[in-house]
Amino acid sequence: MKRSLFILLFLVPGVASAFIPQAYVSIAREYDIPPAVLYAVALVESEHPAYKRPWPWAANIDGESVYFNTRDDMYKALMKAKDEGKGFAAGTMQMRWYWHHQRFNTLWDATNPYENIRAGAAYLSELFRESRSWDVAVSNYHTRDDKEVASKYREKVKQRLLMVLAGKR
Repeated sequence: MKRSLFILLFLVPGVASAFIPQAYVSIAREYDIPPAVLYAVALVESEHPAYKRPWPWAANIDGESVYFNTRDDMYKALMKAKDEGKGFAAGTMQMRWYWHHQRFNTLWDATNPYENIRAGAAYLSELFRESRSWDVAVSNYHTRDDKEVASKYREKVKQRLLMVLAGKR
């Protein structure tokens, strides 16, 4: 019988949380998400190549990943992308503006790391409530339209999850 790696989180919740920044732990608990799952998703979405941590000022603009030095720099680039009609995702949780703009009062709010994590947590929690499966929720966080892409994404999250559980991220 195939078992989900996500089941491990319920066996070792304290150990997993010890390696996760407090903001993720607190927000994950607000939304009844295992903190390691939320953090692993953030790592896949916005991990800075040089720092190996989720980057609050990461963006994807028309398919190009960009890591800004400041919130202001990211905001200016996102406003420009919005004005030019380009698609973009913002922040630690890479919330796609087209689909998730209603989760924020303004684009500036989407660039707030805590608000961005909360929006991603709310979405992930909604996906879990629909499916009652962390495997499905994580897959659908990335895409519902392409099962192969969703499966590859889920495997990336599981790899990061193992790193988190081992204290390597």
